[in-house]
Amino acid sequence: PWTVAPIRFGSWIGGDRDGNPNVTAAITRRAVCLSRAFACTLYRREVDALAEDLSIAVAGEALRARVPDAREPYRAVLNDLSARLDAARTHWLDGYHSEEGRVESDVSVLGLEDLRDVFLCVRASLQETGAEALADGRVLDLLRRTTVFGLVLARLDLRQDSGIHTEIADRLTQGGYAVLD
Repeated sequence: PWTVAPIRFGSWIGGDRDGNPNVTAAITRRAVCLSRAFACTLYRREVDALAEDLSIAVAGEALRARVPDAREPYRAVLNDLSARLDAARTHWLDGYHSEEGRVESDVSVLGLEDLRDVFLCVRASLQETGAEALADGRVLDLLRRTTVFGLVLARLDLRQDSGIHTEIADRLTQGGYAVLD
């Protein structure tokens, strides 16, 4: 099933603060922004290729409801997703280039569930109209990618110097942690 991820990727690049004074909170934020921007680029490339393949006029009810007047409903839905991926990419690149990698909160930025929702709608429509081979090809592959990579490509492993952990735990316990060390 597309919901199963037999493997997940992780990275410590940008998150290795254990003894590396060059990896700061700003570097970690920038690493996250860059990973998300690159994920949007890769998904957009695949969505654009899928839109090229799906010049089909016949669509299921749910997909047709999204773009009622479109002559090529799959392309219309996928082109909209492509534009949203591009906007999300720009958002994450802005965060990468901003001072200290700050990212403004924006609820309109494309999320993983938004991405999956479009892929699931396209797949269901293809199945509903008898195009199972198309539904189980590139669309299913994209759904599997959302499970393995999400919208970040690789989860970021954060490592911190144990002295920092001790300091924080000591503050939380009002001086009771460091004496246990």
